[in-house]
Amino acid sequence: MEFLDLPDDVLLLVFSNLYGEYALNVALTSKRLSALALPRVAAMIECNGRQHLRRLHAYLLSDTHTRAQYVRTLAIEVYTFKRDGVPDPPDIAPEIWQIHDDTFYDDVSQAHLIGDILLHSFNICELALERFQPCLQRDPRIGIALSSMTNLRHLRLSVLGDAALSVLQSSQSDITRLTLSYHTQEDLPLPDEPKTMPVLLDALAHFRNLRILKLWNFNPDLDLSAHYHTSGYTPPELPSVVYLRISESSVPALDMVRLCPSLRTLIFSVHIDFDMPFPSVPIEPYTAQSPSWRPLRRLMLSEHFEVGYVLKRLGRVDLLQIGGDLMNQDEVTRFLDLLRVTSPIELYLSVIPSTLPSNFWPDFVRATPRLRVLELKVDVPQMANTHVELLVSGAYCGARPRELSECSSQNALPGILAQLPVPCLRLYFPMPQLMLRRDEARVGAQRPTAQEQEIRRIEALRSLPQRLINTMPSLRYLAVLDGGRHESLLQGWVDVDDSDSEDKGRARTVYEWDELRHTDHIRSTKWWRVVDGPEGRTLQRITEQEGERMQQAFVDDEREASEDALTGTP
Repeated sequence: MEFLDLPDDVLLLVFSNLYGEYALNVALTSKRLSALALPRVAAMIECNGRQHLRRLHAYLLSDTHTRAQYVRTLAIEVYTFKRDGVPDPPDIAPEIWQIHDDTFYDDVSQAHLIGDILLHSFNICELALERFQPCLQRDPRIGIALSSMTNLRHLRLSVLGDAALSVLQSSQSDITRLTLSYHTQEDLPLPDEPKTMPVLLDALAHFRNLRILKLWNFNPDLDLSAHYHTSGYTPPELPSVVYLRISESSVPALDMVRLCPSLRTLIFSVHIDFDMPFPSVPIEPYTAQSPSWRPLRRLMLSEHFEVGYVLKRLGRVDLLQIGGDLMNQDEVTRFLDLLRVTSPIELYLSVIPSTLPSNFWPDFVRATPRLRVLELKVDVPQMANTHVELLVSGAYCGARPRELSECSSQNALPGILAQLPVPCLRLYFPMPQLMLRRDEARVGAQRPTAQEQEIRRIEALRSLPQRLINTMPSLRYLAVLDGGRHESLLQGWVDVDDSDSEDKGRARTVYEWDELRHTDHIRSTKWWRVVDGPEGRTLQRITEQEGERMQQAFVDDEREASEDALTGTP
């Protein structure tokens, strides 16, 4: 059978995976395929500039049968609203540029073009719209178009407050994934727009099948108990929500968690300007009968100080992730309390080992009886590579006495982790920061020492996996994620070790910020299975996919065993 012998329904299903130039190339091959593939040319659109918006408007609406009807995914991004005269953003991560220069993107004079496009794009399934409320104020037709869409499932709106949420309450779509980014102080012209819990909750209650909810910059001043006592407000439940993200927000927003009985994943970070003392007792609920939070599959906090805001509300958590480094004694105490309450099966933790008290790891083991998977980011102060080399090898390599006192051979990583009875371990090693003096003469004098330390660090990391399995009897699977080498220090060094030869040519740098682990620029990921044989314990390389599959299997098995223990199932 030839490809063109396939029925139109089958070809349409194949072409549903195409868009843009790929769909156009297919459409140009024959008259029959043109009719089938041409609608996919405009199926997915991302607008990133003022001129781009004008060209897009002309292209979608110039025909008698408007091409806008074929649009399925539309994103109007922040650069669409750049002021005239503002230079193009530099070649850096877009999120970094936007954070520092947000007020450059507040020109909504072309909002009427967006209104025109949305009124004719009635088949949209996914929509993202930056500067939503300023555009809505400029052209109310945007709200009318949004409310009349019936196929919309995924929606992301940025820069809004209470006044814009009435659009959601009149929506005719069954939205399943919703992201709302509230306005900030830099988002003129919305300096005084309120953000309150009742308005948001009443709007969300309209969506009966909402599963994923993400809120950014949602900073209500009052919690639900205050609204109940002042106005008698009783909030609706959100029974379908299984994933809730509350980022850069205030603590009262956490009251939403107990309104989500099906919640599995909670991600929370407090806004940097929010100042509230850690609660020593649970925050008073709006009714005395309200229970504490139900068990969660996953909890992610951005920093350790945020543990104080959630500790008294939590039950069990299967996957616990805290992004920031564990630094001081107060954080250690709260963190151990958190482990005792949540008893995680899988844990992500970032540590600076030299800052931890001597009794941390024994207390850690006692607090985590269910732990099966540990993802440990090993961080170091921004001082010298000596810290890292000492940490992974336990050997002296020319460190000054003060450095040895902070990171001695007793703190070598295999010795530290020997106490941990976990079968699956993932270690993250970011590229260490060099702190060489700016003085050219001193830099020249320090370079040989720094180069030697870097070579020793690389060689120590190579031997680390075998030394770990020699000291950790319970270990069955091991992964090492490496941030890479300081190539500028390694000029002229011949690497004769070919143990990594299978990775050469396929090592890649991940330039995507990992918000869950605060890691970036991971140069290589290697997985091993521990094999017991006549010559002792050895390492067998496995694929990354197999390693992650086994990691998930450990979690699933322990979760099932825990559930059976709770229900009494043999």
